[in-house]
Amino acid sequence: MTEILIFSREGNSFCCEESAYDSGILLTNRLENAKEILSQGHIKALLVDLEGQEKEGLSLVSYLRGIHKFYLMPVIFLAADDSYESMAFHALHCFDYVTKPVCMEKMIEILNLFRGRMDSCQVPKGLVLRVRGGIHRMETTDILYIEVMNRNLLVHTWYDILTFPYRQLGLCIEQCRGDLIQCHRSIAVNCDYVEKLDYVNRLVHLKKEFGVVAMGRKYMDGLRERFDGSDIIQYTEPIL
Repeated sequence: MTEILIFSREGNSFCCEESAYDSGILLTNRLENAKEILSQGHIKALLVDLEGQEKEGLSLVSYLRGIHKFYLMPVIFLAADDSYESMAFHALHCFDYVTKPVCMEKMIEILNLFRGRMDSCQVPKGLVLRVRGGIHRMETTDILYIEVMNRNLLVHTWYDILTFPYRQLGLCIEQCRGDLIQCHRSIAVNCDYVEKLDYVNRLVHLKKEFGVVAMGRKYMDGLRERFDGSDIIQYTEPIL
């Protein structure tokens, strides 16, 4: 199945490299054709060559970012110089901006990074937070749990605790599409890091000695439903 779309005025120059990809690629130099291909929902990443079609290339990515399900699709720009680099990163949230001449081995390496990092909607799972000067993105595999405290959002990762302006917990959970589950009125935990559910003391124990987080009575049923039957989760039943 085709997974990578290349929008380039001189798309034929990429054809000789097609066999280097584990996944298929599709080439087009027509704006409307590119939009139609993207709407079919099987593209994982977009490579846009700006040279000779700056207006069309920027318009395509702007169109993409205006559609919710494509907001996080990885986009790589190729360009003759750095004239559009600031716009590409800060306004269009690109993954990378590469100036020519292009090392094709580098491009193949970047594109292959996307394999295995997509959900069924072809969008990379992650938490994207707007901050002053741009956005901050974290893959859900790095997140232990998120917590709302003192009108701030604390993102506890395996390597650090990051603080952001307040954002509703529900919106963060929705954005991560199934990887986070709410266990407390102010906490959502990454399902992949849950090791034990202690209903007696109302605690969620995390793997690899990452500690514990609070469990609210209101969220016990949701936790049971999510982890019921799992052979890797330990349970401590509450005393009735």
